[in-house]
Amino acid sequence: MNFRLLTLFLLIFSHSFLPAVDSALEKQREAENFVAHYFPNAPKEKISIQILSGGYSDASNFLIVIEGKRFVLRMYPKDELEKRIQRELYSHQQAAQVGIAPPIYIVGDDGRSVFMEYIEGKTISIDQAKLPENCKKIAEALRKVHAIAKNPYPRSSFKERIEELYNELCSHLKNKETADAAMQIIRDADIELQKINTPKATIHGDLNPRNIFITQEGVKLIDWSETNWEDPFYDLSCFALQHDYSNVDETHLLENYLQHSPTAEEKKHYQLIKKANLATFSIIGQLFATKLQSEKNEKIDPIAPVKEWFYYVNCFANNNTEITAQFFHDWAKISLQRAQKE
Repeated sequence: MNFRLLTLFLLIFSHSFLPAVDSALEKQREAENFVAHYFPNAPKEKISIQILSGGYSDASNFLIVIEGKRFVLRMYPKDELEKRIQRELYSHQQAAQVGIAPPIYIVGDDGRSVFMEYIEGKTISIDQAKLPENCKKIAEALRKVHAIAKNPYPRSSFKERIEELYNELCSHLKNKETADAAMQIIRDADIELQKINTPKATIHGDLNPRNIFITQEGVKLIDWSETNWEDPFYDLSCFALQHDYSNVDETHLLENYLQHSPTAEEKKHYQLIKKANLATFSIIGQLFATKLQSEKNEKIDPIAPVKEWFYYVNCFANNNTEITAQFFHDWAKISLQRAQKE
């Protein structure tokens, strides 16, 4: 798995990335060893370690309770690139300094274990995200994200990485018509965006509901693994799409973020990014529908009616359904339909 920019959450939601039992036990032992090393004087009877479910990163997260105080231990796979970890840590630490990410207390000697503050409460729901007061808070948090200095650990662009996925998808397809249509939308949008030449900024890159908390102190964002130097409207569009924002909701988000009514040029800019993101959903969905169909021999009904957009984003937000090849196929289908209408 080379990248997972927001819309690539579909990849890590695939069953093929679920850890095996042996792997889970090994990670549990690693978490126990970390706590024993850094907290040697803590009474063992006052320590508990529990894996946290519901995340969509390839890192493992543990709830660590030491003498009644809660923390999170985030542990990266041994094959994770050091540069990628450093990129995530940089943006996370910068965000923590301005109050929009949990503080990091310890980075392990191996550089692959990160011990941080535990955020009390639940992640944001789609309904909560639509409340005017929370829309405003999200917009304020994103302005802080986009003001973070450029990450010293660069990565390839959104367009370059989607081209890689498109090429992989095409290697599995006999009929490339749908994939070609989605990729053409992304290429056309990229040409128009280059004309606009909007200044780039640090983005979070994965603003799905599982990565957002609304706390008494304000918005807290977790999982900075998809941070990048990109057009800031990618964050706005991805957040809106994954929280089922209406056109009115999107206008309010833009107004709160820009701190003025969006101009015609800003609206056009936003729509171009939105089209590109929807087309990316389509490519990712097609790729994993194809892989699940091949690897698990799952059947796909190509003429099955698709559900409303809310169904797909809500399933992801709540992790309350089995993700099948049909699910990916249908999400890809509705994503392309929406992209073509924008």
